[in-house]
Amino acid sequence: NDRSIDRFLEGERERERALRRVGPGESARGTTIMTPAPLGRVERSATFAFCPKACAKEGGAMGQLAAGTVAGAFDMSFSTTATVELFSLNPSTGGGQANVLQKNGVEAESHERFHRLVWGALPGAESEYPLGVIAGGLVDGSVNLFNPDKLFSAEDAESALICPLKKHKGAVKGLQFNPFSGNLLASGGEDGDVCIWDVANPTNPSLF
Repeated sequence: NDRSIDRFLEGERERERALRRVGPGESARGTTIMTPAPLGRVERSATFAFCPKACAKEGGAMGQLAAGTVAGAFDMSFSTTATVELFSLNPSTGGGQANVLQKNGVEAESHERFHRLVWGALPGAESEYPLGVIAGGLVDGSVNLFNPDKLFSAEDAESALICPLKKHKGAVKGLQFNPFSGNLLASGGEDGDVCIWDVANPTNPSLF
């Protein structure tokens, strides 16, 4: 009836008034709402990959995050460049900004932007690649292999790119190292093909 409808509407209006009186971090009943804070952050339009556990050694890549300039996004500078860079997962409070991830070393340039970024340990090649290999799936269908160990020195940065893998005719949006055989890398492109690469020797990879 009309009275029931009026009571319902009045209840809804009172509920709206109560919500307007709620302060930040509180619920309508006065209970404090805990808002989780990020452990670390970095301002980048990028796709990310964590350092694998097998590469995390004392003084090495422990707590490293790789970032590659992501395709289809622009930052405030409207830059068209593409790079791969490393960040420490030990956040800093410098400059008054808490939980900011600090950049390690220098970046390596890429001829195209990234859709996917993965980081593999590359077992059996630890002497030449102590921090494994970073693979990036690019807009033009290439898969670039990078040596992250080279990113800690400006003198070595130019040689961080090991080689490009070229087979796909469309952007590479799927990329994954085999968790059981770390030398095998799968790539999937917009051309509908899935390729399996053997990167045991990253300078001379082979296609299955």
